[in-house]
Amino acid sequence: MISSVLLFFLFGGLIILALSSRRHLVFGLLLTGGIPYTLFMPKAIFLGVSPQAAYLFLLMSVTLLALLFYVQGVMELSVRFWAVSLFLFYSLITLSWATDVAIGLRMLMKLAAPFLFFFALQLILRSEEDLKSATRAIFLCCFAVLILAVVNTLTRGALYVQEGREYQLATTHSFTAPYMSPATFSFLLGSGALLALGYWFANRKFIFMAIYVVLVVAVFLAFVRISMLGIVVGTGIIIFLMARSLAPKILFPLFIVVIFVTVFFTVESFRTRMFKSSHVTLEALVKTDPKNLDNLVHTSGRTLLWKQAAAQFLGKDILLGGGVGAVDTWLQQKMKLHSEYLRLLCDVGVTGLLLYLGALGQITAGMVMRFFRADDPLGRQFAATGLGALAFYAVTLATDNSLNYVTEFGLYVFALAGATFVTLSPEPQPDELCRFQRMPS
Repeated sequence: MISSVLLFFLFGGLIILALSSRRHLVFGLLLTGGIPYTLFMPKAIFLGVSPQAAYLFLLMSVTLLALLFYVQGVMELSVRFWAVSLFLFYSLITLSWATDVAIGLRMLMKLAAPFLFFFALQLILRSEEDLKSATRAIFLCCFAVLILAVVNTLTRGALYVQEGREYQLATTHSFTAPYMSPATFSFLLGSGALLALGYWFANRKFIFMAIYVVLVVAVFLAFVRISMLGIVVGTGIIIFLMARSLAPKILFPLFIVVIFVTVFFTVESFRTRMFKSSHVTLEALVKTDPKNLDNLVHTSGRTLLWKQAAAQFLGKDILLGGGVGAVDTWLQQKMKLHSEYLRLLCDVGVTGLLLYLGALGQITAGMVMRFFRADDPLGRQFAATGLGALAFYAVTLATDNSLNYVTEFGLYVFALAGATFVTLSPEPQPDELCRFQRMPS
């Protein structure tokens, strides 16, 4: 009963903001998106889904409601980012041959929500102060989640009360907030870290470097390999774009990569987590046939599941796929595929996967053009940050379930990408006076 009341007030509050103050709706979503709501209602189920899944439906609903006030802007953005529109339209069509329409709709919502928020942020935020408020909301969310993780670790899982699952200390590679997997925890904090790094390069203020270091340390404590790789790649991209002289642009990213690789081969805890034998060398890894990599590297059963998925789907209709949600239907929600590229290939085929990569590529190209053409420092800063965050996201899609993590990850990555294309006006404007202005191409 209490959980239903909490969700009702959250739902009602966000709807009111969608109708009356859409700028504050954006800030509210960024502030609350990454919070593990199951902590406050651990046994609650809403229409067959968990509180976090219910919040995703809420996010999607209020975003669509807010976009109704910007119909012309949505149409113009749909044309401008035509690859995004084509991907979403094609994914909707594949629902017609999906095995389970309900699961297909749920997956379609996960695919659409980040792109819709990407549109909404461009249309709603209008000033530098708006972007600063959005930044503060993201940092507050990251540190709220980090505090939950610290408290839960120090109290040996006192915040985690779900039956049938034991709390593990960070020494077993699970430093995370209660009711969040190490992956979602590290993805959220990694997004905040890249935002802080972009601000540090723009302003050279110690506070932003401190935020970056704290959040990156938390990412590494969570000990998710793909997240650590993603944060290294994202950091390298931002340094390359934002460093003022040529030497740091080249040397710092190279230094970071060398250190990252060295750590996995020399630090015992990293090596045992990564490899099945302590005698694995970089030379042996490079020379090994990719088909036999799982003999050397811990894959947590991923490679076996990938082979089964390929046998199940790719031999039938590799061009069109089994329909959106086909993989989730096949796995019956009991496990995850841990490769979103393969998941898209199975769900929407080669056609859908290429359209998705095209959508990400078009957004990336737009941010690159914005970085080199922007007259304002803030535009360049968010372009660099957005490129780093989107690279982080793309890396994690290879071996994790990042498409599922809309509220904890996709929301923030596409918010940073959307901030790149915001057309700034001198002062904040009331929502009802905001009109979409087309960005120069």
